[in-house]
Amino acid sequence: MGRRDESPAAARPPGTRVSPAPSRCTDHGRGRGTAHRRTAAGRGLAAAHRDVARQPAALARRLPRGHRLMLVLGIETCTPSSSVCLANENGLLAGAALGRGNAHGEFVVPAIDFCLRQARLPMDAVAGIAVSLGPGLFTGMRVGIATAQMLGHARRLPVVGLNSLDLLAFPVRHARRMVCSVLDAKRGELFWAFYRSAPGGVQRVTEFRVGPPPKLAGEIEAVRDDVLCIGDGALAQRALVESTGAEVGSSSMAYPTAQSLVELALPRFIREETQRPEDLRPIYIRKADARINWQNRGALHGGRSAAPARGA
Repeated sequence: MGRRDESPAAARPPGTRVSPAPSRCTDHGRGRGTAHRRTAAGRGLAAAHRDVARQPAALARRLPRGHRLMLVLGIETCTPSSSVCLANENGLLAGAALGRGNAHGEFVVPAIDFCLRQARLPMDAVAGIAVSLGPGLFTGMRVGIATAQMLGHARRLPVVGLNSLDLLAFPVRHARRMVCSVLDAKRGELFWAFYRSAPGGVQRVTEFRVGPPPKLAGEIEAVRDDVLCIGDGALAQRALVESTGAEVGSSSMAYPTAQSLVELALPRFIREETQRPEDLRPIYIRKADARINWQNRGALHGGRSAAPARGA
């Protein structure tokens, strides 16, 4: 994954696409949209304080004089539309995405190499790794976290792990109503959480939830404000969600992205609020997934399995 002499047009990994031209995330029905541009002013940065995901344009102005731009590798593999990107405080440098599918293990490493080629940078230039911890696809979470741990250990790099529901809500931070991030949890269930707009970002106002679609519908109906539901789970349950009076976002907001991941993680790297690679833990939400994971680990180690780590 070091620097190579190939052209930036080198073959990309199978099933991937280059990050598209800047798109517009709109508060549907209100005519309010913000174009995502390849500039610091248009893209901004994010500061994450526990449940708050902020995108303060002022952060770039607060950087000390002579500050060296920090290159961060983002890995998001918790959904069928996995993505990888390289970005710094000035914005996106290169990105690749898996159209749809479950070939996470075959996608990630070639995609990282592809991004380095596109940016014409060696792996040595990367100063940190951001990874999505879930909730999401069981295998995808493990692939992303294992890759971040491997690279973090091998390169002695700090890592930052963030949850996928926060990442999903971040691009619609300008919505003037309640936002509900909804991801397909399989087995007839959904993952979701509610968010409100906060100065420069979004703030999670509920715990993470998991349950059948009717449970989500009941929580939406209990919200007094207008609700915008985004994510593949909302799209899959469009009729039910719309029956509550909520609006369903477009398919362009179906999945979290590596770009949002890096934007949210950068301030933590700058403040040195990072983790050790071995401390990364997947966010399952559904206890059954955690038990399955540890049962599988036990089977791989002669039938012995330890209790799940706290927070798993």
